[in-house]
Amino acid sequence: MEKSLLNKRHEQVVTASQKQQVEEQGRQFKEVNVEDWGGITRLKEEAKSAPKLEGPAITFSADEMPVKEFANKVFQELLGINYVISPKLSASGDTVTLNLSSSIDRTEFYRVAMKALEESGVTSFRKDEILYLSKSSGAEQKNSIAVGIGNKVNDIPEVAGAITHIVPYIYSSSRNITNILSKLSTAKVTVNSLQKLIILEGERAELVRAIKIINMLDVPRAFGREIRLFEFAHISPTEGIEQIKALLEEDGLSVSKEGDVSFVPLPRINSFVAYAASQDTIERISFWAKKIDVPLAGDERQYFIYKPKYAKAEDMRESLDVLLRGRTSGGSEDTASKGAVNKSAENVKFSLDKQQNALIFYTTKDEYRLVESLLKKMDVLPGQVILDITILEITLNDEMSSGIKWLYNQAGSSGSDRLTLDPGTGTLFGQVISGDWKAEFNWKDSLDDARVLSRPYFIVRDGESATLSSGDQIPIITQTVENLGNNSSVSNSVQYRSTGINVSITPIINSQGVVTLSVSMSVSDGKPNTLGGVSSPTITNRSISTEVLSGDGQTVALGGLIQEKKNDYTQGVPALGELPILGNLFKAKVDSLQRTELMMLITTKVVKSESEVDEFGEAMSELYSVPIVIK
Repeated sequence: MEKSLLNKRHEQVVTASQKQQVEEQGRQFKEVNVEDWGGITRLKEEAKSAPKLEGPAITFSADEMPVKEFANKVFQELLGINYVISPKLSASGDTVTLNLSSSIDRTEFYRVAMKALEESGVTSFRKDEILYLSKSSGAEQKNSIAVGIGNKVNDIPEVAGAITHIVPYIYSSSRNITNILSKLSTAKVTVNSLQKLIILEGERAELVRAIKIINMLDVPRAFGREIRLFEFAHISPTEGIEQIKALLEEDGLSVSKEGDVSFVPLPRINSFVAYAASQDTIERISFWAKKIDVPLAGDERQYFIYKPKYAKAEDMRESLDVLLRGRTSGGSEDTASKGAVNKSAENVKFSLDKQQNALIFYTTKDEYRLVESLLKKMDVLPGQVILDITILEITLNDEMSSGIKWLYNQAGSSGSDRLTLDPGTGTLFGQVISGDWKAEFNWKDSLDDARVLSRPYFIVRDGESATLSSGDQIPIITQTVENLGNNSSVSNSVQYRSTGINVSITPIINSQGVVTLSVSMSVSDGKPNTLGGVSSPTITNRSISTEVLSGDGQTVALGGLIQEKKNDYTQGVPALGELPILGNLFKAKVDSLQRTELMMLITTKVVKSESEVDEFGEAMSELYSVPIVIK
């Protein structure tokens, strides 16, 4: 009794302080200035409910009717709605087509007409009993998304198309709300925890569902509580709640609206929502929910559906075929195991639902329990590798004969003597380097003697290949045919060759987390060349193909592809260098030899959990995103 009184008194204090904060937020967002339409400045207020349209059903037909006539016919003559149409839209000459083969009620006719206008590039806004229509370009439509605020369904703008709606919340935490919204709603959710606001984006029907879920979660008893959604596969939520309630009461917890724990069943999705006083209590509920959500023992067959979280149902089906039916993926029978699997094949029948990525079983609960245990062991997050690759070309000189040596010299590393190379041999080599090289290379990019050709980032599934191709298609003459008849002519056969950078990497992760990389890289370019009077470029290609081991977080360096380029040119004094005979006194012939080395650095990071993938995605978005300021 004392606990109940304390809870009620606490709720009164929370309600007074938190509601005052929400009212202040509402005053800030209540009015939003929008552009002038036909001399009328609109103020965006709380959206009103749909107009009450009474009367007989309507049959309507319009084939490419001008928007001005369409609006007059629909809103004034048929529905009796006051409307304002902008001069720009009135003079646009845009048309609307709407043909109804049967009569529909007036409310539905209003929605269909608004959808037809939206498809014709007309934006709309309804305030009170007046409808405003305006023409918008694609950019204007994007910038004129309807905006609303409030925690009631009637607060959502009554418009077709995309809507952004701001929902204040009082009692619950943003983490509790967003965790459940992401499972039960398709609307895009953004949270401003500091101001206790949830921003929803989507169609009106999506926002209606999202607000209903928020109102279910944001109640006084949710203040300071942990909220979690639990899904059942084998029992009903009502049955599950009764069993969990009995178990928690045995643990000394009070299960009621004013107690330590309360439940809300969701029968339509076979789930329930739990409100708990602490995280430990939520974990206790989760423990018991997993224990009781199992198939009951029995010999009666029934249908079960298993939806993998990570694996492909088609791949799992192939494995089950071998285990349960003794068949390989090609359909052949394994005679050695035929007798052992006959019993399982008789008791367990299953098929693949490829569209939903699910397996459907028809078996007893005991048999399914064994199969489900196997499926859960197979359905794990596949190994993935994040690859940070740098491809660069280094200009060599007398003081720097090796690209790898250059890297160590520039970094000031004391371990450069680990590499022993014969300068200028061009021998392919590989070396695993520990440490963080990324920061060093960000600084080296600006040096004159190194040029970064490409800097790709990949996240690759274990055993799959990642490829990068960047460059040009160069025409190559492959055949020349000359006609020596009366009208002599020459015809050439041309093929296009890809040049540029081509990279292919296949990582394989072993049980110790060591990555085997199958690497193939080529860099090619075309040079002008005239042979026998036919102009056809020469393709210069440098490539590496190898396999190398790399530990988690290590960098693999591949190099040694050295190319020499001879440059012959003449320097001289203008005009004087062109004089006959004496001109040689004022000019000089220069022969230079440029040597470059191609290098590839690969840093690997093994992804061990979903959070690391999310972390990589956030890092990429920060690297390539551009700040947007909305005024």
